[in-house]
Amino acid sequence: FDICLRHPELVEGSLQNKVKISRIARNDKIFSSRPRNKCGVTMLAFLLLNAEIPPVDALNILSDRWRLSNDLKKYLLTIITHIDDISANIPASSQKQLIRKLGAEIFSDIILLKQELQPRENYSEMLALAENWQIPIMPVSGRDLIELGIPEGKILGEKLHKLEKIWEESDYKFGKEDLYKHIG
Repeated sequence: FDICLRHPELVEGSLQNKVKISRIARNDKIFSSRPRNKCGVTMLAFLLLNAEIPPVDALNILSDRWRLSNDLKKYLLTIITHIDDISANIPASSQKQLIRKLGAEIFSDIILLKQELQPRENYSEMLALAENWQIPIMPVSGRDLIELGIPEGKILGEKLHKLEKIWEESDYKFGKEDLYKHIG
């Protein structure tokens, strides 16, 4: 992606002159701490978020022009569609839910972008949580509920979803037996 900085016409042409490449050149500090293989993805997400057209449209144009892999396109789409879900003041419980939903890597990339886009906000604790928190595995599965006599289908899904919410509210401390008490 150094080529993007040396030859902005490549990016600008791809987005039909809608990306402000000069801003990325002034704000490359967020990329210096990233592993080399992730730096380009974070930079690309930054470019998409700073396009003068909606980021999803910019991604579609860039994806077609540069022939991005489906995995990379999905990764970038997840970042640009969830960046507004995160703010500097969301509680730790919500952060953990987002880390479970998005994965620690995407969550970290969003935090790095948020730090750049909102330099007055402090995201260091959120980044530390993403890097250090071990994502737990839900202690109760659909198979467990079937063994308890709950039939497969919509009711099973609803009960499992309810148990997952209770588990999240317990800050992931409830075990299988604790959750069984809430099946009702």
